[in-house]
Amino acid sequence: MDTTINNAILECAGEGIYGLDRDGLTTFANAAALRMTGWPLDEVLGKLQHALIHHSKPDGTPYPREACPVYAALRDGEVHHIEDDVFWRKDGTSFPVEYTSTPLQQDGVPIGAVVIFRDITERKNRERWDQNYREVLELVAACAPLAQSLAALIAAVGESQHGLTVTIDAYGPGSPPAAESNLRPCWSRTIVAGSGAMLGSFQAYHSGSQELPPGAEEILELACGLSSIAIASRNLLDQLAHQATHDLLTGLANRTVFADRLDQALSQAKRYRSKVAVYMIDLDRFKDVSDAFGHKAADSFLIETVNRLQRLLDDGDTLARVGEAELALMSPRISGTAACVAVASSMVQSLHRPAWVDGNEFVGSLSVGIGLYPEHGEATLTLQKHAHEAMYRANAMGGNRFEIFDPAASSLAAAALKMEARLREALEKKWFFLEYQPQFAMHGELMGMEAFVRLKPPGQDTVFPCDFIAIAEESGLIIPLGAWVLREACRQGVEWSEQGYAPFRMGVNFSARQLAEPDFVDQITSIVEETGFPPSLLELELTESCLIASAADSIQQLNRLRRLGVEISIDDFGTGYSSLSRLHMLPVTAIKIDKTFIDRLVTGAGGLETVAAIVSLANQLGFRVIAEGVETSQQLEALIGVGSVIVQGYLAGRPERAAKAKRHLSRVVPAVRS
Repeated sequence: MDTTINNAILECAGEGIYGLDRDGLTTFANAAALRMTGWPLDEVLGKLQHALIHHSKPDGTPYPREACPVYAALRDGEVHHIEDDVFWRKDGTSFPVEYTSTPLQQDGVPIGAVVIFRDITERKNRERWDQNYREVLELVAACAPLAQSLAALIAAVGESQHGLTVTIDAYGPGSPPAAESNLRPCWSRTIVAGSGAMLGSFQAYHSGSQELPPGAEEILELACGLSSIAIASRNLLDQLAHQATHDLLTGLANRTVFADRLDQALSQAKRYRSKVAVYMIDLDRFKDVSDAFGHKAADSFLIETVNRLQRLLDDGDTLARVGEAELALMSPRISGTAACVAVASSMVQSLHRPAWVDGNEFVGSLSVGIGLYPEHGEATLTLQKHAHEAMYRANAMGGNRFEIFDPAASSLAAAALKMEARLREALEKKWFFLEYQPQFAMHGELMGMEAFVRLKPPGQDTVFPCDFIAIAEESGLIIPLGAWVLREACRQGVEWSEQGYAPFRMGVNFSARQLAEPDFVDQITSIVEETGFPPSLLELELTESCLIASAADSIQQLNRLRRLGVEISIDDFGTGYSSLSRLHMLPVTAIKIDKTFIDRLVTGAGGLETVAAIVSLANQLGFRVIAEGVETSQQLEALIGVGSVIVQGYLAGRPERAAKAKRHLSRVVPAVRS
């Protein structure tokens, strides 16, 4: 009876079990062992088991019997457990196994062994999938071509699930080939972005049946999710690439493309001794339209202005948007000053005809500055600068006119020198002060503050950074000014901490000029040690354009800062048109999405999808994301559904002096106190 019960137990066991005598001949094998190996019982009993199922190593080379762990139990009387090996089926195929060989002893002498094994194919498939998944994710993070990432994903599924074939149809170019027609469909999903947009379709086919192999569905779900990340990443990069050459509102070339085409035109002009004209164009009353009718009306006015100017262009001309209300025109086939005057006059007159803005009649005007090669400069930057100066002069004279560059009448240089002297005096007499703007999590807790510098000469209005930072950088005064800003922000942070408020991140802006200083990191180290401010709570903000221009030495500076514990964030992300792959290779911990993207969140101009894609990929790469310029509750509601985002803008709080900004400190979230 006991023997019958024991045999029944052996037959019901899920693991394969077989017994050997002292010579290694098979004495018994349960049903699971026979099923997994494909051998019938009458061909196993009395046979050398090693020769049947363990004759070769995983690579197919012979496995000597004397090296077999199964037989080691017969020799040394010890239990041997092997976690990763292969057994061979009767049909010549192998499968991965984990097994234990336990000796049977009589009077202390081994008389045989019992081997218990289990098929670990599913475990090995998952391990192989996990490794391949990480490799595909690295391809996506490095912004590899979409076809390469999807092909690697398809191969990863095939390697982990034998007999399973996957096809991914991304809507657009770069998709892998369709499935073979002789395969049977067994699983399908629509690939959906985080914003809900459909990105493509994901299908699985099996060569044997329409049933999925064990464990396959979980892997397919993960693969489908990874394909969504890959396609969304590609779409985001395409959008950024488009933005790198075009203004989204007007469709015009942007500043970068304009400078590139002007470079080419000047090279041709030098070769053929021809002339090139540059016109800088300011919409005189753009701010009036915006204030009176709103941003949407101002955008409509800008588009109407662009349409009128485009009617005046000749072949080869380039019209670009280089500022909020500023355009630039380059004419490479101009005959001389008289032709420049005729073109500029036509542009000014083109706005004399009334335009309709949201049902209101409006007459605009232009201030146009002209720079002519080679008379007014032979280099791209020089020619643009001189055309700018002429435009400023036209604007200062009331607008609705054009001016040709005149070195003797250049007021811009004089104004810059005056501001430089003012900055030197301000540093000496301590006319600068800081304001702090809060950054909040979606659920309301304070995540950090950003420090902004202001200039307040006695008896005069406050001067904001847009009016003096560029001059500070050109003159080198940004070095002592930047050091003062950092020291004051750290000092204030420590003061608040000593008053009992929990620590939080303090954001401070810095420039490429500061980063290029050899002792920049040493200066920061000295300041945080002097003030006692924790480096891990200091976040230095670098503009995206500064990042693009950073040399190798500057990147080393950033790496040193990260080793010190300082956080690095990229300010105005999306305006410099760098890629997340570039950021992924740099010591960056956060990105700040530029206000222009936030402004388009609720306009239906693709802003929500763009922001959602940026947030999704940034979160995947481990970056914190800060949305700048959030001014309305509608923008905040749109941000809630796009992922983990920190909010900064007038809706949460304006920049204020420390005494007023202090009211936000009771809302510090504990998670950022490390």
